[in-house]
Amino acid sequence: MKRRCCLLLGQVTLLGLAGCCDIIAATDTRLTDRWAWYQWSGLGNVLLGLALPLGFVGSDNGLVFAVVAGIGGLSLVAMGIDMLVYHGTYTRGERLDRNGV
Repeated sequence: MKRRCCLLLGQVTLLGLAGCCDIIAATDTRLTDRWAWYQWSGLGNVLLGLALPLGFVGSDNGLVFAVVAGIGGLSLVAMGIDMLVYHGTYTRGERLDRNGV
């Protein structure tokens, strides 16, 4: 029971942080002066992808659902890393920080 509560707390924390990153990405603040909006959005995707499988760990048939959700989460993490580190080079075909953007 305690393990399940810790997993739920971890999932809710990751989801909340992902939402905060998306809010930061959507607003023009000092934080978006440090990192571009798409980097904040990418971080939000990474956190969301990590949170997805946590909801199924420890439940009946949890392993099957955790693996399936983990695969879906892995795709979000990969896209998030591209936006965060590589500025969208692989998901968009060109860097978002190029001149003119």
